[in-house]
Amino acid sequence: MDKENFLSVVNKMKLKNKKFFPFPIYLSIIKKYKKFCEINKVVKLIFDKIHVCDFSIETKYKFSKKEKKTIGKKIFKTNSKKHPGYLYFEKENGVFLSGKILNFNKNAIKHINFSKPIEIKKRIKRLKKIVGFHTRNIPHKGHEWIHSLGVKKCKNILIQPIVGHFKFGEYSEQAVINANKYLVRRQNLLNKKQKLSHKFFFSFINIFPKYGGPREALFHALIRKNYGCTHFLVGRDHAGYKNFYNKYASQKLCIKYEKKLQIKIIKYKSPKICMYCKKITNKKCICKNSKNKNSLLDINGTKIRKLINRKKKLPEYLIDNKIFENLKVKNILNK
Repeated sequence: MDKENFLSVVNKMKLKNKKFFPFPIYLSIIKKYKKFCEINKVVKLIFDKIHVCDFSIETKYKFSKKEKKTIGKKIFKTNSKKHPGYLYFEKENGVFLSGKILNFNKNAIKHINFSKPIEIKKRIKRLKKIVGFHTRNIPHKGHEWIHSLGVKKCKNILIQPIVGHFKFGEYSEQAVINANKYLVRRQNLLNKKQKLSHKFFFSFINIFPKYGGPREALFHALIRKNYGCTHFLVGRDHAGYKNFYNKYASQKLCIKYEKKLQIKIIKYKSPKICMYCKKITNKKCICKNSKNKNSLLDINGTKIRKLINRKKKLPEYLIDNKIFENLKVKNILNK
């Protein structure tokens, strides 16, 4: 985005042509490359040693430290350096570029984990309803409960993890891909056996997580609309980080802008597991032993990662062991 579009999105959640857009997209360069990036010059963009495209520079712009603080607060609702998204933006100390993409290398897509919207649209175009599910994790039983909720409402679901740029201690890219692919294959075979018309689809996108909470949840919904989804699942603290956002703030903002997004939002209360009957629900459990207020516990992805790190056996009530067995990667966690 050029400066005018960038600020328009930050302040009004609109592009200068009045189209709704919730999150600024920018290209910044570090100071040592500044001398190579002049207006009207064409430069090459490289990703992982692969030439992706040429880029014709149209404008350059900068923000002062004070401006960055103001902008950062509007985007992330905080100026805390403990927030990784805000800190990353604040550290952008070079210049921002806008321009046009030229000579796009289609073969580059084969080397980057990325699914083209046009290809997914072709696969799902005959479906009346399909819900998108966003994830950055290996699917656990809580995720499977959310999938079933989406399928009940839409019959079809697109499981679409974002990959790339994972932090230390998070799941590796290949682990996320393998686990979700296996789940989709398993569910489609099961649906076929049970003669159900439900269909699970899989694709992935390579985008950089900003931990932008409600605003980034809007962006994720817009992406799924562009992939052809009619509905989108938004859970507790979608795209959030620790306790920086209210529990269901992302859901509320997505519902507010549902018409502008042009995609229906499916919201839900976070699923929990009953420690007595091991069933998953987002309501009160009706089993005999569940009168205890502490019987329902969060299905914690962090807890699962800790068990993996300690090489402990994962309980079947937390994650399908066959999913774990079918990962087929040496390093499940980034180290």
